[in-house]
Amino acid sequence: MSGLFTVSTAIKAGHIRPIFVTSAKRQPLFPEIPTLHESGFRGPVAEEWWGILAPARTPRPLVNKLNAEITRIFNEPDVQERIRKLGIDYIGSAPEGFGTFMQQEAVKWEKVIKNAGIKPE
Repeated sequence: MSGLFTVSTAIKAGHIRPIFVTSAKRQPLFPEIPTLHESGFRGPVAEEWWGILAPARTPRPLVNKLNAEITRIFNEPDVQERIRKLGIDYIGSAPEGFGTFMQQEAVKWEKVIKNAGIKPE
């Protein structure tokens, strides 16, 4: 299992053949690949995501300035075009929104780990 972005070159070259994606919807870069749920499996949606973090005590004005600049850059048309070609969906959010998202992901995967009986080794 790997993120689609990570293996897209190998897929295009025919070196690997994915059987499904674990995202909630089909991916625009490879619309022919069904989702896990479309393939008959149930379970949590697993999507590759990235974020930019700063140390906890970073001054709020600096966090806001960084967030505004990063948002500006990612919203530039040429950047949007490049990341779309890579199969990446840029969502972007305020720092609080990303914090909430990460908390929701932690809760989701904690349940999966407990239900599966996974223990650290």
